[in-house]
Amino acid sequence: MIEKIWEEDEESIEEHLLQFAESLSKRKKLNPLHDRIYVIDHFDESEQFINDIRADLALLKTIAERVEALDLVANDPKSRRLVEAVKGIVDARGNPDEPRRKVIIFSEYQDTIKHIAPALKQSSPGRVLMAEGSLGKGFFDDLLANFDASYPEDEQRDDYDILVTTDKLSEGVNLNRAGAIINYDIPWNPTRVIQRLGRINRIGRKVFETLYIYNFFPTEQGAEVVKSREIAAQKMFLIHNTLGEDAKIFAADETPSPADLFKRINRNPEEEEAESLLTAIRREFFAIQNEHPEVVHGLADFPSRVKTAKRADKNELLVFRRKGLQLFIHTVPDTHDDALDVHSMMLGDALDHIRCQADTPREDLSSRFWPAYEAIKAHREHTPMPHSEQSLIVKAENNLRSALEKHAADLQDDLPFIQTLLRDIKEFQTLPKYTLRRLTVVELNGEVSQKELERFRSELRMLRLSLGEDYLDRIEQRVKEFRSEIIIAVENLDGQ
Repeated sequence: MIEKIWEEDEESIEEHLLQFAESLSKRKKLNPLHDRIYVIDHFDESEQFINDIRADLALLKTIAERVEALDLVANDPKSRRLVEAVKGIVDARGNPDEPRRKVIIFSEYQDTIKHIAPALKQSSPGRVLMAEGSLGKGFFDDLLANFDASYPEDEQRDDYDILVTTDKLSEGVNLNRAGAIINYDIPWNPTRVIQRLGRINRIGRKVFETLYIYNFFPTEQGAEVVKSREIAAQKMFLIHNTLGEDAKIFAADETPSPADLFKRINRNPEEEEAESLLTAIRREFFAIQNEHPEVVHGLADFPSRVKTAKRADKNELLVFRRKGLQLFIHTVPDTHDDALDVHSMMLGDALDHIRCQADTPREDLSSRFWPAYEAIKAHREHTPMPHSEQSLIVKAENNLRSALEKHAADLQDDLPFIQTLLRDIKEFQTLPKYTLRRLTVVELNGEVSQKELERFRSELRMLRLSLGEDYLDRIEQRVKEFRSEIIIAVENLDGQ
């Protein structure tokens, strides 16, 4: 689209930018979490903005021409040096008592890893694992089996020596079978680098006596312009000397006391960063899949509603209900209590209540099962979440309902989209916090000025453009690929 603007200067840039936005929306490329479309007519200095765009396009055109003339994409000295470094690390003969060293290559950008991966795959055919796009079960199976030293030893594999990834794998996973990390670029936030290093520096799970960290920095000439090394070093200095914002572990505006800082300095880093829930569940699932494949294969034949019971240390009932994209977990903590109080539960908290061994016998449902089950069915669906997040959802929902009830005449063209957003909040909850905040920029419950109402309307139309009128239809289509509703009830029976 930029090339088209360069070639057809007689048409307005504004028109092209709007066409560009609409075409992206139709191709479903816009991500409301990161992208935003600005309507030029709403700018106070729209002409200056257009002039700035023209200047940027001219500069981009010059840069593109120079890059093309130098053939920097095909003739990239940095990626060539990367391939040499990786080969040297993987082929090196290390301590005979240690396993062969694997390598993780981190970059901030998905485009960068797509650029360097082909050269690595050509140099090491079949040995490169790339974290690309949506990471599914198969990817994590390969990842943990090849790079996680805590994976069951008899199930560990050596299919891959090299992992190429963005920072999406910089948290929550153990990759300590890799003894080296290459930072192909240095993030502006140096704590991201610390998180990357934490993938292989796992206290209590040491694999190598020495860990190797390699950093790519610009040349001296480039460093004068970018100053990435200088900025990163300065930030690291501040962190190491004062702990700064990293010490604020409970709220952004808290002021840590000396005692808090002392505790944080002396805390075991592994206690600070627990393994992510998704990673823990995947690990457990893969273990079951490997040890008892017949169990996993049989899942497809299970009915949509399953009720079972097992021995435990208390009498309780847990009901898991998946509706659309939402998972609701409710429990009656004491089925022998006549009150039959129903509580909502987080998935991480529920796992220990339902975990059992392959040889755990199935028990008959007790006489207390059905009263407790009916109490849960009558309970209002609720997914527990952090208070701040729940509050944001409630505010957005209340605002949208106020828009329908009190301002329908002024928002006539937006009413169908408002109803779509409300249905999403009620049934699917796919809207990110970024979008929910935009729905709360104006409080519609009380008196609202025309200017405030116009601002709310503007936010709605931005969302319509970025999400697309039919975004929820696309989500529903995905849901239809699964069973519409699944209910699993697990009764625990006091074994004594």
